[in-house]
Amino acid sequence: LCEKGLVSRNYCLTCNSTKTAATQFVSHSFSRDQLLYITCFLTPYLESLARREDRGSTKPIEKVVDVGSRLGIVLTAFSYANPSIKSIVGIEMNSALCELQRRLIKAHQARGAEARA
Repeated sequence: LCEKGLVSRNYCLTCNSTKTAATQFVSHSFSRDQLLYITCFLTPYLESLARREDRGSTKPIEKVVDVGSRLGIVLTAFSYANPSIKSIVGIEMNSALCELQRRLIKAHQARGAEARA
């Protein structure tokens, strides 16, 4: 994406300044244990923490976006483990993988999940 000019490797720390920093990209190839931890423990914990500390927003997490969602495992995991999340979107550039995600979502009736190319 960087080579195509769609994503910058750097960003401005202060508007209209030359003070820049490298963009941090988060990549995932989750193990089963990591995915279980994120969907079943971390996400509900963050929601409860936000409610407890009353940070001005008591709304639950409404949307999860998985960029580069490949087979759609994160989509289906969040769909099953987090019923309060209304929208789970997988974005995948490979149209064959995106179609596979759509079939898996339909077959497993993954509530709120959607695959986009």
